[in-house]
Amino acid sequence: MRKAASRKAGDGAGGHCARGRMRARGSAYVLVLGATAIIGALAIGAAHALPSMKRSAEWSAEAARARLASASALELSAHVALQGDFRETYKDAVMHTVAGARVMVEALAPDGGKVEDDPDTDVLVRAEATVGKGVQTRHLLLEAKTLTMNTLTAAIGAQGTLTINGVTVTADAPVVSGNTMVLISATLSADAGATTACLGSTYGGRVVTGIAPNFPGEDLIEHYRAQATSVSLPGNRRLEKGILAPGHNTFGAANANGVYVIDCGGQNVTIQDVRIVGTLVVVNPGSGSSIKNSVLMTARSPGQPVLLVLGSMNFDYSTSLLRESTLKVNFNPSGVPYNGVTNNNTSDSYPSIIDGFVYVHGDLTVTRSMHFRGVLLAGGNMTVTGDMHVEYRSDIAQNPPPLTSAHVLVPGGWAQPSP
Repeated sequence: MRKAASRKAGDGAGGHCARGRMRARGSAYVLVLGATAIIGALAIGAAHALPSMKRSAEWSAEAARARLASASALELSAHVALQGDFRETYKDAVMHTVAGARVMVEALAPDGGKVEDDPDTDVLVRAEATVGKGVQTRHLLLEAKTLTMNTLTAAIGAQGTLTINGVTVTADAPVVSGNTMVLISATLSADAGATTACLGSTYGGRVVTGIAPNFPGEDLIEHYRAQATSVSLPGNRRLEKGILAPGHNTFGAANANGVYVIDCGGQNVTIQDVRIVGTLVVVNPGSGSSIKNSVLMTARSPGQPVLLVLGSMNFDYSTSLLRESTLKVNFNPSGVPYNGVTNNNTSDSYPSIIDGFVYVHGDLTVTRSMHFRGVLLAGGNMTVTGDMHVEYRSDIAQNPPPLTSAHVLVPGGWAQPSP
């Protein structure tokens, strides 16, 4: 009986151990299942996360490309804006392709509204670039500026070769050439500049090469020709002993603004012993055409040229006084004052000078000692064989004649539409 009890007792202890081992194996199994489930979940999460991370990376790359494309488009716009038709071209959105991106470029007013046609107003450029799902928008403010032709800051300028031969030229502003300047046994008492070279001697001021002077064109002459009153010359082809001024024309019909034109028809014309107040336009002059003797030519205002020549011209006028008594002409009658004074006699004398902005589209020769005040430009070559003194007038650059300045848009920095 004790043995049986002992076995039962032993059987009970062994049973408890067996059941403990079974519980341990079950816990381990549960742990294994749990770990497997976690790993599986992580794997499933990673499987879902990897495409998401890939898409995020792709979107970031697309956004970066779009950002670069929008910035590039604005830089391109800044260059294109130098063209006069920029406002008109981009007043409605224009699509471009930049670095593989679709970019919409549009010109706006600074407040984000419709761009204005007025060239003196600023422009806000909007560039929206799209690459895939990446969209980037940037704005650049273009500031309206007026650039004056740089030759208006010179006293004398020739687009071709400028030659000074055997004489002295003095000026209180630079003398420039768009080609080569040549001094032959001559003296230039002024700063000098040329695109190619400054040769010879003697230079009395600074000498600079590699400059890029810009000059007017035929359009300036045509602008004034269109508003001018025609002057008919007598058989000797001379404009002399008279006055051309606003509302006054000794030779025919008057122009209220003092703008007159002589069409030479290829024949030689001589302009001498006259007073001109306003703008004289000379077109198609013969190769022997010249301004001679004594003349008093003054612009009506700093922004109005005094002489425009579509062709070539010779300056052969002197520094001798323009004398009414010698010519028997009253040069300051009623309506045409000189220094505020008019009269009805012929006892006055006047300086012989051209005073204002002058542009000769062809070649210009100066063959006699003369006095000039203003800005003297030639679209061709200029040859000076007479002493010349030029007083520069800064008010001409400050009030530039039409078509000698340009409205441009220059980058003013990144911006957003103003409120």
